[in-house]
Amino acid sequence: MRIGRKGGVTPTCHYPPLSEEENYANESLNPSPDDDSDGSHNQAPSQHQYEANYSESTQEGRNNLWKEKLSLIKLQRDYIRDENTRLAGTHRIEMEKQQLELQHLRLKNHLLELEIEELKKRG
Repeated sequence: MRIGRKGGVTPTCHYPPLSEEENYANESLNPSPDDDSDGSHNQAPSQHQYEANYSESTQEGRNNLWKEKLSLIKLQRDYIRDENTRLAGTHRIEMEKQQLELQHLRLKNHLLELEIEELKKRG
């Protein structure tokens, strides 16, 4: 620690000097504010630009949310339609089964009636 010009204490650092590779890596990770090699400006957007970008991003977010909700509703509709189709098929099969059982019972009843008539003729 050392005492600064205004009487404050400033910490001193006793790290070994950086090698050329470490120095290069450090510079590439932390470019200087004057470095404009990528062509971009390192300025914060103005309030108007920020509000416009925020408005666009919130509108885009709303649009994405609306699209997601719409696709979810469509998926639910398709699922329910398919489920109704499956249930209709199951219902149709059940009705056919009951119809066949009824037909079987009618035939059995008719056979019993014929047997009764036959017994009456004999007896």
